[in-house]
Amino acid sequence: MDEAKKIELLAELFEVDPAELVPEKPLTELTWDSMNMLGLIALFKSEMDIKLTVDKLRSFKVVNDILAEMK
Repeated sequence: MDEAKKIELLAELFEVDPAELVPEKPLTELTWDSMNMLGLIALFKSEMDIKLTVDKLRSFKVVNDILAEMK
């Protein structure tokens, strides 16, 4: 999956403009709540067939942490 597609998927999840999703943007500046965490779990499963663990979710601090896990 290319970087633009990753950003597009995350922008849709966080309901923000893709331009806002710079790699070092802290997730605390986005809507990083339990609903988005569940959405991210579903996104990883449906788009990449990857199962995210709770520990992995909690380790995400910036946008780039999520992008790095997306294959």
